[in-house]
Amino acid sequence: MPIPFLESRDLSTANNYIPAMEHKHNNCEIILFVKGDATHVANGKAEKAGIGDICFVSASATHAILDTSENHEHRDVYISLDRLEGLCRNLFDRDFFDYLIHARDSVKIKADSDGFAAILSHLARLEMKDRLGHFDHNPNAYHSCILSVIADILGMCYEEMHSKRDSPPGWLYDFTSLVKLPEYFTRSTAELIAMSGYSHTRFSEFFQRYYHMSFKHYLMELRMEYAKNLLALSDKSILEISEMAGYASVSHFIRIFREKNGISPLKFRKRHVSQTDRKVGV
Repeated sequence: MPIPFLESRDLSTANNYIPAMEHKHNNCEIILFVKGDATHVANGKAEKAGIGDICFVSASATHAILDTSENHEHRDVYISLDRLEGLCRNLFDRDFFDYLIHARDSVKIKADSDGFAAILSHLARLEMKDRLGHFDHNPNAYHSCILSVIADILGMCYEEMHSKRDSPPGWLYDFTSLVKLPEYFTRSTAELIAMSGYSHTRFSEFFQRYYHMSFKHYLMELRMEYAKNLLALSDKSILEISEMAGYASVSHFIRIFREKNGISPLKFRKRHVSQTDRKVGV
């Protein structure tokens, strides 16, 4: 059975709440995973995707979004190959364009909670203004604004590309990629290190050498980013979020969160909701 070929408009956006069977697009696609969990399959390679994940899929790739959770939401942003090449040439370099287009599957990054929320807020604001007719006098202005959002996303991908050039050994890179998934980074430090096959001392030496931080600190950063995304983009309680982020005690979670971010989880949520409402114009 032939793979469906879907037409998408250059510099257009779309919200999706249901799975997407295997397909191709005439344009390149940027997928922002806003809520819930899913499995993203690109050129046959399956990866878990959740809140804060961003995937770039070339126009030549086949992909699907499967196994979506009940509250799943993802947003798509499309850009033509020619426009992408021009953007990379003007803002980045030819190597970056080749990196995006010739990836074996998709280019995937985990955005920090503040950057991810800012992108979603910017898109929502632009789409609302477009619906209200603010760009009717100059449709090209809307496309230029969408292009600026794409440039911000590509900037994150560009940073990720260069951070991989001084890469750790393959086994450590694969292990660290695995640990980025919530079902792993919520486990204990000892349990995860045991999975590597190295002693605690030897593993800690490897990790510190290539990532310039302790493994314990790395896990805390992952848990905090996950918690911040849940606080900003879900209505789950503080207790639920602390458990989902791998903390057995909600009081311990609140203490660590306050030490790391300077405010409590509840104040973080209230501040983020207030800022988002102002940006969108609610």
